[in-house]
Amino acid sequence: MKRRSFLQLIPASAAASPLVQEQSPQAGQTGLPAVAASFAGPPASARPRTWWHWMNGNITADGITRDLEAMARIGVRGVQIFQAGTGIPKGPVDYGSQEHLKLLVHALNEAERLGIECDFHNCPGWSSSGGPWNGPEHSMKVVTWTERTIEGGRRIELPLPQPPARLNFYRDIAVLAFPAPAAEKPLRPLLRAARATTAQGAAQAELGPAQIGLLFGDAPRSGVAVHPAGPGSPGSLTLEFSGPVELRSVSFFAVPDGPGAGGPGAPAGAPAVEYSTDGARW
Repeated sequence: MKRRSFLQLIPASAAASPLVQEQSPQAGQTGLPAVAASFAGPPASARPRTWWHWMNGNITADGITRDLEAMARIGVRGVQIFQAGTGIPKGPVDYGSQEHLKLLVHALNEAERLGIECDFHNCPGWSSSGGPWNGPEHSMKVVTWTERTIEGGRRIELPLPQPPARLNFYRDIAVLAFPAPAAEKPLRPLLRAARATTAQGAAQAELGPAQIGLLFGDAPRSGVAVHPAGPGSPGSLTLEFSGPVELRSVSFFAVPDGPGAGGPGAPAGAPAVEYSTDGARW
């Protein structure tokens, strides 16, 4: 079904009689009694509105009706349908399918019956502009980069690795050359050893060259997975350098350990950065 024909099926936003009737100040009421009456039964325009997450295709007509009736009972007068999927097991209803469109129409009809204003995002996910009609070249973009430290004062020709790209879409913006700050030193040559708890319930193990390359590489989403050393024992990553170093940034991302994936609702974890000058006191 084309998007235009789908839009023709959508009823107007709801404005019917609400399940819970609003109270208006009685004729002649002024001052505090009028304020109290309006506060006890505020008009629909003053009642709360909320996001209404549809969880990755786990949708039924009965569930939609029950959700809306429950919201109407507590005074919610507006919802915005948001199609969420990250970290949520896939349900039986595909986004944009005929069944999905029928359920959207059902939701709008039920919202109208209950006096709830209902609207929805124009696409799934967080981008607000995604869809199969949008190619990577027209999608939202990020600026990525790679860098190389070289000895200046002479002409140099060398290939620069392509920065990370998503969906195989990449375009050059600029190549910049500038004198490195005097105190800035590449960290990789100063690394003496690297150890991490890379398996559930295991002690720290030495990292190999490929794993170390992921830690100091150009890809912003690369790294080493660190697992808990045991029940109640945190995982750890230890980097040992040949001398004092300055770390400008460290990226950490927590996901549930075990089946499933990360995303909204994943445990935030409690990362800590510690340093030592002798390897014993931290």
